[in-house]
Amino acid sequence: MKFPITNFNKGSQKYGYPLHIALKNHEFSLVMKMLMPKYVVNIHARDEEGCNVMHYLMGHFGYNSDRATKIANAFLKKGIEVNLLNKAELSPLHIAIKCF
Repeated sequence: MKFPITNFNKGSQKYGYPLHIALKNHEFSLVMKMLMPKYVVNIHARDEEGCNVMHYLMGHFGYNSDRATKIANAFLKKGIEVNLLNKAELSPLHIAIKCF
């Protein structure tokens, strides 16, 4: 990345955090770069709806399932909470089912 001093943990609950925004925009290669060990990124950050990055990933999984699988594995290795319910009481699995 050209801007190594960028703080990936700055964001807003309303619009989400850089990781949320990258997933919403299908920037899967950027997400993988953000997950590199040299960057510190909070994968547990939640938006105003209570969604974490796994909710976003499951909502956009069909866009590129191969890359999304790699990202999901990276999140799992980092200890993402997969059963977290958002304000609508939906888990990432519920989001995945709803989108297919």
